Amino acid sequence: MRAGQSIKIDDYTITPHPVNHSVPAVGYLVEGKAKRRFFYTGDTGPLKDTWMKIGDLQIHCLIIDVSFPDKMKEMAIMTGHLTPRLLAEELLKIHCLPEIIYITHPKPQYIDTIKTQLQKLKIRNLRLLHDGETIRI
Repeated sequence: MRAGQSIKIDDYTITPHPVNHSVPAVGYLVEGKAKRRFFYTGDTGPLKDTWMKIGDLQIHCLIIDVSFPDKMKEMAIMTGHLTPRLLAEELLKIHCLPEIIYITHPKPQYIDTIKTQLQKLKIRNLRLLHDGETIRI
């Protein structure tokens, strides 16, 4: 499957979209027949083209990487990751904020700082996922 090329699995359409990472990577837009959507991306830095393609859609759930604290912004950008403040900037590119935002991939040595910085952003319905956690979308 190539970026932008959708596939159907049962009642779902899955479309990969390129994301900004130090090695080629994609995020996945998953849409159910009831038009409920979630976007999952593992490692990613700031995005432009992806939000231009899907930012007008109502994304009900966003699962996105925040790996570094704000003081490491340059490292995050260079390696294709986000900080809490970079996440906030990404959310401004989406026309309708997702109903829930799950944060993945925080570097373990920075998790407490990242958690504090995310809380200070006061983004409603934002949660940090934990290893092994199962969510229902």
